[in-house]
Formats: sequence, C-alpha cells, structure tokens
Amino acid sequence: LLLSDGLQNRPGTTLLPADAGYDPCPAVAGFNPCPAGTVSNVPVSTVAFGQGTGDVDEGLLNEIRGRYLGDFGTSYDLASNVEDLKETFINGLEDLYTTNLIYSGVNPVSFVVEPGVDRLVAIASWTDAAQAENIALQRDDGGFETVDCSVPAASNTTVGFAVCAIDNPEPGEWKVVAAATGGAFDDPMSRLFVVVDLQLRARFGVEPAAPGTGEPLLLTAELRDAGRPVLHSAAGPVRVTVRVETPEEGLGTFASTHDPQSCRTVRPQLPKLDPVVSLTAADPAGGQRAQTPFMAASAAAAAAAGDPDPPLYALVSRLLEACGREGLARGQDPGLELRDDGTGGDAVAGDGVYSLRYDGADVAGSYVFRFDVDGTTPDGERFTRTRRTGRYVRVQPTAAASETGSRLVQQGGGLAVREFHILPRDRFGGYLGPGMAHKVDFVKTAGPGSFAGPVIDYGNGWYARRVQYDPSQGEPVVTPTVYGRPLAPVGRPGGRGRFELGVFGGATFFPDELGIEDGPAAGARLGFRLGGPLVLEAEGASTSTEDLAANGGRVVQLLGAVRLDLAPGAALTPFLRAGAGQVLFRGFPLEDEAAAYHAGGGLTAWLAPSLGIRAEARALRIEDVLGAGATDSYQGTAGVVLRF
Repeated sequence: LLLSDGLQNRPGTTLLPADAGYDPCPAVAGFNPCPAGTVSNVPVSTVAFGQGTGDVDEGLLNEIRGRYLGDFGTSYDLASNVEDLKETFINGLEDLYTTNLIYSGVNPVSFVVEPGVDRLVAIASWTDAAQAENIALQRDDGGFETVDCSVPAASNTTVGFAVCAIDNPEPGEWKVVAAATGGAFDDPMSRLFVVVDLQLRARFGVEPAAPGTGEPLLLTAELRDAGRPVLHSAAGPVRVTVRVETPEEGLGTFASTHDPQSCRTVRPQLPKLDPVVSLTAADPAGGQRAQTPFMAASAAAAAAAGDPDPPLYALVSRLLEACGREGLARGQDPGLELRDDGTGGDAVAGDGVYSLRYDGADVAGSYVFRFDVDGTTPDGERFTRTRRTGRYVRVQPTAAASETGSRLVQQGGGLAVREFHILPRDRFGGYLGPGMAHKVDFVKTAGPGSFAGPVIDYGNGWYARRVQYDPSQGEPVVTPTVYGRPLAPVGRPGGRGRFELGVFGGATFFPDELGIEDGPAAGARLGFRLGGPLVLEAEGASTSTEDLAANGGRVVQLLGAVRLDLAPGAALTPFLRAGAGQVLFRGFPLEDEAAAYHAGGGLTAWLAPSLGIRAEARALRIEDVLGAGATDSYQGTAGVVLRF
C-alpha cells in the first residue's frame, strides 16, 4: 500500500517519471495500465494523501496503481483524513483475506450479521488517538448480551483504534459498546468498521482503469451467496446504490485560466516569441530539456526552499493563495442506483452483477465512489455491504477543441526554425494544463527537417517544439500527440490556417418544375482552415444539361460555405457543410439567375498529409428562377483535394 502525495522533489522537481528509464509494461503507450492478463509479482495499491486536488498528483498515483495491478483488485482512493485512510487499508485486504466491509460510519444503534459468517471483526477508530478504549460486542437474544471476543479485546492509543473479533457469530442484530461499562463510550468513536469473513460476498468494480474525460464509467457490484448469484425479488429485495464525490473544476483548467497575482480569469495566450530557449537542464534519457521561465521559477524555489513542489503544484499553491481558497471545488452525485435488469449499462439481466453506466465524468480529477448494498436473501436474512473506491479521470484532449499552429522563429543561411505549438483541451473545454510535458509530444509526419530541442512547457497550458529545416525543400508537417494519441497535423507556415485546393466531378439532379434534365457536374473549390474544425470554402462549378426541347445549356453555381470537420486530423474526416451564393442558367433560350442556399455532408479520406479524396452529397435550394418558384435540387460529387 503506497501512501504518498505523488509530488517528487528529490533529486529535483524537473525530473520526469520517464527519466527513471523503467516501465513494467513498456509496450503500452500513453501511461495506460498494463494489458489484460498481466500479473504483478508485487501488487501495489496507491493512496493519494494530502490536502486534496492541487496538493496531490492524483494522476501519477493512478498510473502506478494501474502498472502494478496484481491478482487481487487493488484500488485508487483519495484519502483526505485518517479515517478514510484506515478504511482504504481495510478495503485493500478484502480480496486477500476473503472479507467484506459491511459497515463504515458512526457507531450505529445496531447492525446485522447474516448466517454463514465465519468471523465478525469490529474495529473502532478515534481520530484523537488518546481517546481509544476497549470495545465489546453484544448480540440481541431477547436483550443485548455481551459475547466474549475470540481473542482478548485490544486497543491502541498511539494509532487510535480498538478491535474485537468473534468466531462463528450467531446471525442477528449486534452492536458495539464500551467494554468497561457495557454502554456508551466516554469519548464517542470517530468511525466504526465492521468486517465479516463471508459466505455472501460482494465484489465492486469501476472500469476502465484509466478513463479520460467524457468516457463512461461502468460501476459494478457482484453479489454471490456460496457461489450463487444474489438476485432481487419481492421475497428477497436487493438495493445497490452509489454516491459519487466529483471534481467541479479541473486542476489543469484552474492553472491555465487564472492569473497567479490577482486570481482574475484569463485566457491562456501563447507567449511572445523568444528565439532563445535555454537547453541547459540535463536530461538522463539523452539530450536536453527546455528551461522555460515556468521551469526556471521552480528551480529558483528549489535553491531557496530546499524542498520545493514541482512547477505545476508550486503554481497552483500561488493561485490558491491569490484566490483566498484552500482547494478546488468538489460536488456530489448522491443516490444513484445499480440494477441487474439488463438496462443502464447492465450486460446480462439476472446474473447477480448490478451495474450502472456513469456518464458524469466530464471534469478531470478524482472521482470517489461509495457503494452501499442493503438486501435480503431468499431465506429472509438481511445483509449489508459497503465499499469506497475511486478513479482518477484525466483530460482527454480532442483535435476539435485544442488549438494548434506554428510560427517562424528564425531564418537565414539557408535554414529556418519553426515552432509548432498546441493548447490541449477536451471536448468540454477542460485544459490539460501546465506541468504535463511528459504526456505531450510532437511527431514530424511530412516534409524536411528535424527537431531542434525537446518539448517546451510554457507554463500556462501551451506546449511547443521546434523544427530546423531547409525551406527550399518545402515545409514540415508536425502532428502533436497527448497521451500517445495523435491530434490534428499542423503544416501551414506562418499561422493556424491551412489552404486546400480541390477539383471534383459528379451529377446534379433537378426537379421537374425547372424543365431541365439532370446532368454531369464539374468544378473546383478553394478552402482556408480558420483553426480547429472550421474551414471557409469558395467554389465554382458547372452542370451541362438541356431543356425539354433539347436546347443545350449549363447551370453555373458560385457558392461560399463554412465546413465543420467532425474529426480534424483523422485519416477519415467526416464533415458537415452549409452556405449560400448565386446560380446562373446560361445558354438556354431563356436565361435567368437567382440566389441559392446549400447544405450537406461528406467524407475526406487522407491518403497522405497533403493528398485526399473527398465525396459529398448536398441539397441546393434555388430561389425563384425560370418562373418555377423556389425549388430543391440535389448534387453528389467526388474529387481530389490538395492541402498546402
């Protein structure tokens, strides 16, 4: 059981986890858990212990848990006080000793022990350790009577606990009392934990192990009585609920969008271009690490304080102080119910696995789940189970929500240096934030040149890397990656836009009201990417046709449009498109023209960073023309796209 705040400050705050050069599952990209079937010789549970988000590297501890998941299901928990820490320890032993925690909370009036229990263990805990005193267990047998502990009752005033264990306890109502008086305690306990060695077993799960924002979580509680599934029925009702403690603001977003001096909300700006970025920090993995002001400030703090926080957490500490806050806001999702009826994420009805698909993980941070089971067996015996576990949900950036671009740093002597940059965000607007350079990379996917230095962390959510190249050989195309996942390639010099030139052919289908035949269409279009998923387009095309009297003519369309790419940067990019313009009828005995509006969608298949094939279908509404009034035509096209 690894208890830590996850903040590494020796031998220095700029040392990254990857610098240690050891990964038990090196074939897995993006710091995900080891593949299914991996067995760790030493399973490791982690407990993030500190003052909460901003004081604990929850993500790192979750990665450690995922990398060393052993034969029994370890769990990640955020422990914010000593009682939660004790509960985490008890939970960590459940699978090892085949036990379940059936109660955790203040000392109740009584609790229920069902038949078939081999051992009952009550652990009383006092946050003020000096208040601890011996406890006794009493069972209701027509009146509560004390039952001797199977081993002498013990208490500890250093840690603050007392314990009593009963072998083969009789089923029924039990309660915990002070051993000295058989009644109330001089100082009420802070928390009571009741554990049973069981016949009726509950196993709880939260999947996946390393989720990203917006990814649904599957919550499960599997109930077995002597190996048989425990099912809900009128004779034996079973209720499984979960309370979720949720983050209300992400650490990366908080660090990226607040001014550390005034706490005012700001939009992270790409810093002014500095041609000289120091590369003097030693990197054990080879090469150098960019020494930005963000990193340098932490190095200065290290020299002054001797035991500093890493740069991100030093920044968050300053922000919280400037904002007059103790930590980031958290909320609750209370009373959600798990079901075993094949709905709401449950895979199979009636198999004893109660499930819930949880779709509320849209903010990065620690989600803590409190499962509570209250049921009755078919034999009419009541039982309870409880479990507290958690998952860290990381920011999952998307190409559409992130900002990317490039800028020229230096040019001369036949060489140029261009900086490619990204501001990673997820689809909910959450920022990856600073201090995550070991999760961000840039891959050169086309063009000349090589990287001149490592990833630069600008300290406000922006990351960059520079490429040195010969401009006479063309321009480089670079794709940013976060957690090993590629986002949109960046390749247009001098800004965030990118030009596209396309030619296409197809067919236009006219309504009978126009009195002209369907015909083949051909044309060209020019596009300019505004940034992210939006592209402005202008096009011209002509459809060759004839009227009902066999008089030949052509329909010319001059249209503008806004295109929304649904997966920018992907090899297959679906899109939606809408716009307006003018349509001209020429060469017919009666010539005319009118305004037109169009909308449709399609798909571009990128064969290379600069070459693609595009197919599209759309509706074309033409205002009053040729005396036919407003009409709807349809058009299907396919063609080649060049990107430059």
